[in-house]
Amino acid sequence: MQTIKTINVEKELDRFFKSVIRESRKNLKSQGINASGNLSRTMDYNINVGENSIDADLLMAKIPGQNISYGEFVNYGVKGTESGKSLKGYRYTDKKPPVRFLKTWVKQ
Repeated sequence: MQTIKTINVEKELDRFFKSVIRESRKNLKSQGINASGNLSRTMDYNINVGENSIDADLLMAKIPGQNISYGEFVNYGVKGTESGKSLKGYRYTDKKPPVRFLKTWVKQ
């Protein structure tokens, strides 16, 4: 059974996540890093209210084959195989970026 307090917390979390997603999409667009639009399209959130807990998650596309979100790569920057380091050290280690991603970016 939900109480007034949990309903208010759920409502505030809903507002918070909508704001985070709205601002994130705005930042992607203004910085010109929304080439395919995939990151913007996949941003979502999930709120689960339990009897004694509330779980809230911000969701977005994952990098195929890795347990990391695409948004994290974009946020910290990804470097190629021969260039410097990103803010978190993300980089392609043994091959160039997949051609399909480059084609999407070039179409911009």
